[in-house]
Amino acid sequence: MKFSAKYTALLSVAFLLFAIPALAQNASNGVKFEAPFAFQVRDVTMPAGNYKVTQPDINVAVLLVQDADGSHSALVTYTPVDDLNQQLETVIGFKKYGDVEFMNRVTIADEDLKMQLSQSKAEERAAKTAVAVEHTIPATSVGTLAVATQPTNGSN
Repeated sequence: MKFSAKYTALLSVAFLLFAIPALAQNASNGVKFEAPFAFQVRDVTMPAGNYKVTQPDINVAVLLVQDADGSHSALVTYTPVDDLNQQLETVIGFKKYGDVEFMNRVTIADEDLKMQLSQSKAEERAAKTAVAVEHTIPATSVGTLAVATQPTNGSN
């Protein structure tokens, strides 16, 4: 019984390693950006470079963040939040604690919502010991990202 559970888990991980790059190659919509610094998505460290954010399944509130050559990628859940001020440009939001940058949101130009990324355990720990400095970098929309769930009001 234990062998079967281990085998199933191993196969699941192997499937994900092959599936993540395939999902990104088939995704024609998303947001592209260049990060001039290393950053974290969930518990994955991404080096400085060019990235694309896509939504592999429009029915699920999950984004795929992947670098240009597919060597670094991470899946992250998000919560859509109404943005009371419509944005004029597409941006990627970050929170910096000390020397560590965490990607925390995607805001699309001419839309009234943003995608707030779920916080990782590492970011939760960093938030307990340092004050976050929030900033954004410009991004380019390529098609559209669909929203999988109902947005919450940003004023809450």
